[in-house]
Amino acid sequence: MHINDAWYFPLQLRIVAGAMVPISVALASPHPVLAIFLMLGALLVLSSYYGFSIDLTTRTYCEYTSWLGMKVGQPKKFESVVHLFIKPMRVSRTYNLRGNSTTIHDTEYDGYLRLSGNTVIHIFRASRKEKVVKRLNELKAYLGTEVVDHTEMRSTGS
Repeated sequence: MHINDAWYFPLQLRIVAGAMVPISVALASPHPVLAIFLMLGALLVLSSYYGFSIDLTTRTYCEYTSWLGMKVGQPKKFESVVHLFIKPMRVSRTYNLRGNSTTIHDTEYDGYLRLSGNTVIHIFRASRKEKVVKRLNELKAYLGTEVVDHTEMRSTGS
């Protein structure tokens, strides 16, 4: 099972890369070498992400980075899946506008997978707990484990 965890590049850079695609097409005739480099750079930015795969039959997992569809990462062995869990995380964002700044404190939720040997793997983050619970419940059936809610310290089923 493959899980796309997060984009490698920030949103602003992905937006710029998306704009580079039509620009590189327009430059293809007068400047083909420049167009090729722009297109490759844009495709690299748009297709790069962090991911995770787990194979229960061979008992291996791999945290990887995908570059233009090629996954780079080393598979590792595990003995058993312990559980999935949700953990809250306090975040602060500071916004600055013409000399004034405002800091907003909020809680985001992270979903993790705990394997034997105390190995913990980050699966998903969202600002709403319901999104993380939904994503972990989708994995629960495949992994045959329970989801433990560390925000309230209770189990959400097995």
